[in-house]
Amino acid sequence: MKILQLMAKAISFKNDSIDIIIAKFFSFAVLWFSPLFIKMVVVTSLIILDTIMGVVAAKKQGQEITSKKLREGMIPKAIGYAVMVSACHIIDTEVYFINAASLSVMFVAFAEMKSMDENFKKITGFSVWEKLLKHLNKS
Repeated sequence: MKILQLMAKAISFKNDSIDIIIAKFFSFAVLWFSPLFIKMVVVTSLIILDTIMGVVAAKKQGQEITSKKLREGMIPKAIGYAVMVSACHIIDTEVYFINAASLSVMFVAFAEMKSMDENFKKITGFSVWEKLLKHLNKS
């Protein structure tokens, strides 16, 4: 039997009050997504670092920094990444174990590090990514 079916049997809602149902739901959610905790910490840390570097780069270029710009850039990105990693976790546990959640975190890490490199170039004029590619092309 699949994990979801077993958990559904364990948290049957028959004759339960609404507060018990809510408690069971949140308990289920915590248990279900607890393996993602470290992955989500990594994703969140990368988003925060990229945001900080973006603010510094914008300030260096003389752009106005507003909470609206931060909110419009950061929140959809965080929600999108969280949904992607969570969906991959469901694929891993319910469909087929292919380490999709870990692969999705690696994708996020690559995207965020590339964005941080772009911001780093705006701040310093130097791109670590371009230097790395130039070095690899010499080899």
